Amino acid sequence: MSSEERSLPGQRIRVTLEDDTNFEVRITNRELLAWDMTRGKYGWPSFSEAIFLAMTFTSWKAATREKLTTLSWDAWQEAVEALEDVTDDEVDVTRPTSPAPAAG
Repeated sequence: MSSEERSLPGQRIRVTLEDDTNFEVRITNRELLAWDMTRGKYGWPSFSEAIFLAMTFTSWKAATREKLTTLSWDAWQEAVEALEDVTDDEVDVTRPTSPAPAAG
C-alpha cells in the first residue's frame, strides 16, 4: 500500500442475504460497543460463547450504519444466509500470488 492509500480500521465482512444480495460491511468499535451494551441488556452470552449471534448482530449494526439495510434485527436474522471475513488478499488485486507447485 502506498503512503497515499489508507485502509480504514475494522473487520470487513461479506454479507449474503437469502435473495442472493451481497455486500461488504466494516465492523468498527461502534458495533462492538453496541454488542456489549445489547448483550448485557438482554443477558446474551459473550462474543466468544455466541460467535454467530455476535457476528450477525454486529454485521446488522454496521449495515444499518452504512445505510445498506432497513431490515429490523428480527428480519435481519432471518434474511442472512452467510457471513464471511473479507481478507486483504481478496481486496488487494495487485498483490502477487504464490507460484504454482512444480509438475511431477
